[in-house]
Amino acid sequence: MGPRTRSCSGSQQNTVGEVPPTDEHEERNVQEALAQTAIDEGARTVARDTLKRRAQLHNLRIEEKGGDSHCVQYSVQDQLRQQGIDGQTLQVMRPAMAAFIEDKAEYFREFLTDEEREPVTWRRLLSDIWHSVGDARRWGGDLEISALSCMFQCPIQYITSRQGDASEGLVIIQHNASLPGWWRQFKRQCNLDNDFISNRSL
Repeated sequence: MGPRTRSCSGSQQNTVGEVPPTDEHEERNVQEALAQTAIDEGARTVARDTLKRRAQLHNLRIEEKGGDSHCVQYSVQDQLRQQGIDGQTLQVMRPAMAAFIEDKAEYFREFLTDEEREPVTWRRLLSDIWHSVGDARRWGGDLEISALSCMFQCPIQYITSRQGDASEGLVIIQHNASLPGWWRQFKRQCNLDNDFISNRSL
């Protein structure tokens, strides 16, 4: 890009090629932004209503857990607490889950896209799963839920607001039959607390 050219007329100077937006342009931008906000808010409203209806269908109650994107771990922690199992905090669950996923990468990579399996992306993903302070760097998905299902040796059920699910949004993650043995061995290798387990359904 070449140097800017200026044309001077009296004491006024205008930079060629940098025409300020007119009121019409600004108004159009504002209207487009408002329209997009309305669309986003409408989608959030539909998702909330769908989730509430499906939760009622399965005799569940929605409980807000804050906005730091650790919702999967908070939900598991809450369910364990209701069963009298305390101490499974973010600082306990996330590092153990990341280390276990890394240790059994040949299995857990099946949950990822080809791009996520690339070495650099894979290392970043594990670091994001490990992160337990402040806002989450990665939302929990089937990868994390499958790991937690194995770690606590039970199926995990969750409700989704996705449209078109034949089972009214109920998803059941079953743990791999081989993984409980792997997890017990992993706990011994890492000197993890033996109480880091539940034989009861979440």
